Amino acid sequence: MAPAVGGQVSAIEQAIAASADFTLAVEENLKAVIYGYAGEDSLFEIMGRAIHRSNPKASLGQVYENSVVLLFRLLFVVYFEDKNQALLAQHPFYKRFSLNHIFHSLPDKTGPGSALHDGLYALKQLFAILDHGAEDIDIPLFNGGLFDPERAPLLHTPKIFNNATLRQILEKLLYKTDRGTTLFDARRDFKNMSLTHLGRIYEGLLEFRFERALETAVYLEYETTASRGKSIEAYFDAYDTALIRKEKGFRALRELTVKKGDVYLKSASNSRKTSASYYTPASLSQPLVKAAVDLALNSADTQGRALMDLKILDNACGSGHFLVEALGYLTDLALQRLDTDADLQHLVAQESEKIAEQLAFLNIGYEPEDAQILKRALLKRCIFGVDLNPFAVELARLSLWMDSFIFGTPLSFIEHHVQHGNALMGASVQEFITYNATEVQQNDLFVESLSARFDELRSVMQELDAMRDTTAAEVEHSKHLWKTSVSPKLRLLSRALSFICTRRVLLAEGDKASCEALDKTPDLLAQLFDEDKSKTVTLKKVETYAQRFNFFHYEVAFPEAFAGDEKGFDIIVGNPPWDKTKFADTDFFPQYHSNYRSLKNTQKAAVQQRLLGSAQISAGYQSALHYKEVANEYYKDKSVFPLNKGAGDGNLFRLFVERNLALLNPGGNLSYVLPSALMFEEGSMGLRKHIFTHRQMTFFYSFENRNGIFPDVDSRYEFALMQVLNTPPDAAAVAPPIDTAFYVLDAEDLQRPETHVPYPLTTVKALSPEQWALMELRDGSDMPILQKCYSAFPPLSPEWLDFRRELHMTDDKDLFIEQQAPGLLPLFEGKMIWQYSHVFEKPQYWLNPIAFDRRLRSKELRRMARDLGVPKAEVAKHTDAIRSDREYLRLGYREIASDTNERTLIFSLLPKNIGVGHKVTYTVPKRYVRGVDGSATTLAVSPLRMLFALAWFNSVLVDWLARFMIQISVSQTYLYRLPVPQPDDDTIRANPDYAQLAKNALLLSLSASWDDFAELAPLFAIQPTDVPFTAKAKDLLRAENDKTVARLYGISGAEFAHLLRSFKGMASKRPEYLMLLDS
Repeated sequence: MAPAVGGQVSAIEQAIAASADFTLAVEENLKAVIYGYAGEDSLFEIMGRAIHRSNPKASLGQVYENSVVLLFRLLFVVYFEDKNQALLAQHPFYKRFSLNHIFHSLPDKTGPGSALHDGLYALKQLFAILDHGAEDIDIPLFNGGLFDPERAPLLHTPKIFNNATLRQILEKLLYKTDRGTTLFDARRDFKNMSLTHLGRIYEGLLEFRFERALETAVYLEYETTASRGKSIEAYFDAYDTALIRKEKGFRALRELTVKKGDVYLKSASNSRKTSASYYTPASLSQPLVKAAVDLALNSADTQGRALMDLKILDNACGSGHFLVEALGYLTDLALQRLDTDADLQHLVAQESEKIAEQLAFLNIGYEPEDAQILKRALLKRCIFGVDLNPFAVELARLSLWMDSFIFGTPLSFIEHHVQHGNALMGASVQEFITYNATEVQQNDLFVESLSARFDELRSVMQELDAMRDTTAAEVEHSKHLWKTSVSPKLRLLSRALSFICTRRVLLAEGDKASCEALDKTPDLLAQLFDEDKSKTVTLKKVETYAQRFNFFHYEVAFPEAFAGDEKGFDIIVGNPPWDKTKFADTDFFPQYHSNYRSLKNTQKAAVQQRLLGSAQISAGYQSALHYKEVANEYYKDKSVFPLNKGAGDGNLFRLFVERNLALLNPGGNLSYVLPSALMFEEGSMGLRKHIFTHRQMTFFYSFENRNGIFPDVDSRYEFALMQVLNTPPDAAAVAPPIDTAFYVLDAEDLQRPETHVPYPLTTVKALSPEQWALMELRDGSDMPILQKCYSAFPPLSPEWLDFRRELHMTDDKDLFIEQQAPGLLPLFEGKMIWQYSHVFEKPQYWLNPIAFDRRLRSKELRRMARDLGVPKAEVAKHTDAIRSDREYLRLGYREIASDTNERTLIFSLLPKNIGVGHKVTYTVPKRYVRGVDGSATTLAVSPLRMLFALAWFNSVLVDWLARFMIQISVSQTYLYRLPVPQPDDDTIRANPDYAQLAKNALLLSLSASWDDFAELAPLFAIQPTDVPFTAKAKDLLRAENDKTVARLYGISGAEFAHLLRSFKGMASKRPEYLMLLDS
């Protein structure tokens, strides 16, 4: 293609761009049509309501499941017909039964025959033909399970859809629409739609469910002045609807009323709009998959392993797009090797012959390409998936079928390779053997018997994998093997391992007695492995818990991956969940009240009380709470997740990393998209140290989400592409540096060499000796400055300055008063402070001092016992010595901050007689000591020390150091990594630099409020007239401190200028201050 002249875009380039934009617009419209937003009626809701009307006794869960299967079938058929349009045009019979023919045979919505059901009959006939094939009219069977009538029994009910409803469904599926109007000149072109884009659309279904309205509600799409031109849409009750209508600039775009008792479609956010927030775009998944496969093949080649022997797993597979990417890349590589690989040549020749024979029998004049044949074979040999959501499993299978289907051959039987289960809750064969060795004390014959059972299962699974499913006979044989040979063995072995998991869940529930009773089960092994045994109490309990928590045992589910000496997967790839393991009200109530997260605490309490008044919602709440709390305790079990330890709440992504490292075979690799926090936060320290000690990290590329790679994730959020090789470091050799990149905005940035920074493991340990955390380097020039700073002073010690929190904004919300009144104390939140200012914003809540002190009394007793080194019972005689932290001046910092904000570390003095919310962490202001007479008293932390620390932490250079660790929140563990001088009061007074830093910090604090800190003025004989009140005067003092701190670290002028360039927020908002620093 000829380049455009003068940098202009050529006509061809414009046409390509326009075509891509049109395709994306069509895909986005399909998404809106399925879910019913942006002015569209929900296609999925239309299906569900019709199925429910015809099956009123069915549960809404069954209605959802059958609707999903129907939608998936329709999607597959329309994709198949579009992709094979030219071939089907030559087929003498298929056109009569096609979905396209059915649609065009339907009468208009209001025309004669619109109330009849012959269109539904034709659709059922089409599904039956595709399920079984129709050799008399040369239509091959599709099978694979997608069209199995047992998968969707509600669809057999007569007269589910009349012709008008079916036409409405197919019309929405086949043609683009505009706010409910069908554009018949814009038919959707499914064959050119990206499978990954379709996966993103359909993965959104996993967020939805059908519900019966408990009260009349309005689905409102609207704009207000505050929404700034963006529409908001969700379900609201009558009260909230009336409030919204009062908002300034309110304009309704669309209103739908859902009457009490109606069945309707909603998501966890109480809306119809879905984002698939964590769906990984191809710009990330493609290079990650390529890197994973390339590394695995390099490792495999040295061991003589064939490409066909690779085992690739995604155990949070969602719609399967990582698996689709992996299958496509494997196919490309196989095609490249075809000329030189005899095994691949034999495979293609063998399969081509069988396919040609079938196509000839069916009079289909078509010869599939070698790539298609290879892809079908690789699918059944190499691809493995797991997901907790059973509909995600269906969707992943659908995606893989659509990607690998060859007309004339059945859909591959992949039920055994893409399975439903909780990837984090399972047990191993060795764990079962160990349990029985200690508890049941079985003999060696049991171990041999158990091993033999698994060997037999692996043998059958290998036979199943060897079946190509190219012919109807092979598919039937695969199904027969699965039903008669595999499933029974799976069931017994899985039951045995589920016994181990059931014990763990019982302990997580705090039910030790039931666990002990389970241990005392008579003839336990006989019960677990006797296929004909009637359901005993033990077996019923195990099966109940296995069903409730979806235990998943990898050796049982995928035995072929654990055969031979090298047990495990060659590649584990994907994007695991980023959710916290701890239950939060904000994860439950928004599904019933859209703006719940933005409400004040009293409003949240009122909403909770109203919603939990419903028996149905209350039961759902208790069920969700119980499940999450039990799972959280399960994950804390150190025998299951020994590396899951550290500060903060647990997070699923860490658990997935730990689990998957154990599932790799020697030389295998884990290639993941995950939060960058893995390499920075304290909660991941154990996992980091394990990786650096026992594995090799090949790359870690940290991204900022500022360009909206994940559209509905905070723009400040940082995530990474990471690869870990399951090979221990060579102790006798220097480990290769980690290939790192930080602050990446787009995957294309990784193509530029200057984006990459080699990061030796020795440097990791030198800059972070306790945590082994990475520093977020903007470029290689940062490294020598960091090394200079970290060698200048020791890490901050809690002995010099310790931190704590006071009140939790949720757990202690009953104390918060929303109206100010005499005698009440203000509650300080993070948003109220800025550097050197505690009056940045006004208080929102207030505290009754008596109730406040009463709440903290038990904490003070524990602190006294700890400080005095005595039992808690003994401090009762010293209760008169209790002093609340609010009686002292404190130094606090804002927890919520970002490494890309104007400033990251935001410290301020806090006045006396205030309460502090948990988004402000403050210095411990006193400790309890023994007086000369043996009584307890308090010793306050030196205010001079706090002033020095205030100046130091608010300096630009320390902010720069902190930004290498901090992403969205400032943890005190990050502060303890910082190199900081820790002088006593005498040293501060004797050192002119230190003394001036402290004095300047006090002057700046007094400029915010003389009255609150006047008691400190005598430290430096400060008078009110000395306090700076103009912006420039205050900036001069801050700049003096910044320059002094940089000089004390030994930073040169050029180095200081380099680090200042990274403060883009400051350059934008405070260019005048940077001028002072440059002078």
